[in-house]
Amino acid sequence: WRNGGIFGGECLEESRTTHMSSPEHMAWYNRLLFFSAGVHTALIRKCPRVEWIKYAGIGASVLFTALLAFLSSLFAFSLVTDYVAIAIFMALIWSAMIFNLDRFLVATIALNKRGMRRYGPYIPRFVLAFFIALVISRPIELKLFESEIDQHLAFQKNALIESTLAPLQKQVQERDTRIAILEKRLSDAFERKEAYYEDYKCECDGTCGTGIRGRGSECARKEAKYLAFLDEYELLRMEMQTRTEALRTEQQTLLDRMDEERMAVNGSFSTGLLARLDALSRISSLSSLAILGLFLLIEIGPLLTKMLAGGGPYENLLIEELARHKTSHKSTMHSLNQELLTQKKITDLDADYRVKLKKEDIKEQTKRRVLDRHQQNRNTLGHKLTDQ
Repeated sequence: WRNGGIFGGECLEESRTTHMSSPEHMAWYNRLLFFSAGVHTALIRKCPRVEWIKYAGIGASVLFTALLAFLSSLFAFSLVTDYVAIAIFMALIWSAMIFNLDRFLVATIALNKRGMRRYGPYIPRFVLAFFIALVISRPIELKLFESEIDQHLAFQKNALIESTLAPLQKQVQERDTRIAILEKRLSDAFERKEAYYEDYKCECDGTCGTGIRGRGSECARKEAKYLAFLDEYELLRMEMQTRTEALRTEQQTLLDRMDEERMAVNGSFSTGLLARLDALSRISSLSSLAILGLFLLIEIGPLLTKMLAGGGPYENLLIEELARHKTSHKSTMHSLNQELLTQKKITDLDADYRVKLKKEDIKEQTKRRVLDRHQQNRNTLGHKLTDQ
């Protein structure tokens, strides 16, 4: 009771003075916003326009939060499945659940508490709003930081490929080193062969050595030395060629294995939702907190609006309606209890009456048995007297 009247009295009086629209003139978007805010339409129609604006704002906050939940979940589910229809269907279910939770949060605040007790019910609702904002914001963050996440995942994949191929790469480098050693040995032998040849030619030409032109003994000796090393060089060249070809074959086999390992890593490396969430947690700590704070403000906006606005005509009418329902319920329960008590009394009286009738019937039967036995005794005595 307030101001000598019911809680909603001033609401009805104010509604008469503010020329509120009649119920049939309520627009569809008002019905939608009031439904989103968890408002009883029949009660809000009795309130002034300022109350409509307050609850329309709360309903709009709930509705747009559900829309953001749909967009973020649609992106998240598109990472899980390639079927657009399934992603849209799951996003609709998720946004409907978020809408229902937000509607529950703003519609179930205790209205009849005063002082600090009034703010107690907000605490678990703020906690739940925090987790809802966290769930909604993560897919949006994935979209905003998509290029950075792709870069981070590419870096991780390259690092994994390098670590996987490192042993094979080491073996390939060992083959390269051995091939280089063989080629260096063959190159040194070739230079010696060429040096022996030049020494042999210039001796025979008379431009070096003894200086005697023609095939003298020294020319013959250097020619024999050159020809002997030439045979040795050919054997060495064939051996080096065989060993080099074997090493190159092994090297090619290792390179083929590296290609297979690289393809296997590329095929098994995950770029799905969990991998992107992990990458997001590594590259955008401060930015994620800022976006989370933004969505948290959006999520708790309806709660803050209702908490800061305090009570109003609609709350008063709702309290009155709840009190009327509680009184009606108590009256109904009292009537039911009285009816049950009356029925019990009738049953007890009926049972007592049946017990009384049963007792009287037993007495009557006992009396008849006594009279019958007495009459029988008299008849027996009479027969005896007659016989005497």
